[in-house]
This record gives sequence, C-alpha cells and structure tokens, in this order.
Amino acid sequence: MDVIKAELSGSSLYSAEPRWTGPALEERNRMLRSLATSSEPHAWFIVSAPEPAERDWWQRELGGTVHVMDTDEATCVTRINADHRRIGHRDRMVERCREWFAKARGEVGGFRPPEPTARPLTKQLFQELEISTDDDRPFFG
Repeated sequence: MDVIKAELSGSSLYSAEPRWTGPALEERNRMLRSLATSSEPHAWFIVSAPEPAERDWWQRELGGTVHVMDTDEATCVTRINADHRRIGHRDRMVERCREWFAKARGEVGGFRPPEPTARPLTKQLFQELEISTDDDRPFFG
C-alpha cells in the first residue's frame, strides 16, 4: 500500500497524504482482481493482519497459504528507526508497530470483516468489476 500510495500521489515513500488511501485501496483491489485471470501459477499478497481472525478472513477471500513473519517488536522498531526513508514518520510508524503487536498479543482486538460491496472475488472470475467511487467505503472485492 505504501508503494501504491507513493506512485499514485507522486510523493516519496511513506509521504502520501491520507486522501490517497482510497485510490490506493482501489488500485490494490484492481490488482487483486487481475489475479483471477492471470496465467501466473502463484502470487504473494502481503497484508498487515495481526489478529488470527483477520488472517483467516484474507485466506477465505484469496485462498492459498498464510505465512506469518516471525519478527519481534523490538526488531521492527529498530528497523523503523534505522530506515532513512522514514525520517519524519518514525514516531507514527513506531506507534502503529506497537499497536500491531498489542493486537497480535490479544491485548487489543476487534477485527470485523468489511461488509461486502460486491460478490466474493472467487465468484468474479473472468468478469469485469466496477470500482467504488465512495471514499468512505472503498471496494473490498
């Protein structure tokens, strides 16, 4: 999402304004839909899903196998602070990292799957989909 937002907005990585989130979600979803007609045998879809319920939801939506990266919180914070591209964004990113790990530990929770705005991806094979124009409810497949 960070790369898509940067490309769409013409800004540097991690610097896109929040208004680019909706268009980036739509582009991501367009890319996901294109997998239905791809001739490639495999694709990796990377999602930041700390809660098992959210990972299960993505697996049901996309199929395949879930792999959880085994990186601890301290290592993530160290990497954020060492990355020069994150200057000016580090505090926000460290806070999001801490929130992610709190959710992963079950201290904070509440994943709720988005309400479908179209039939599931698996039922959209070889059909063209319309992209949502509603920024408050981006299209989720």
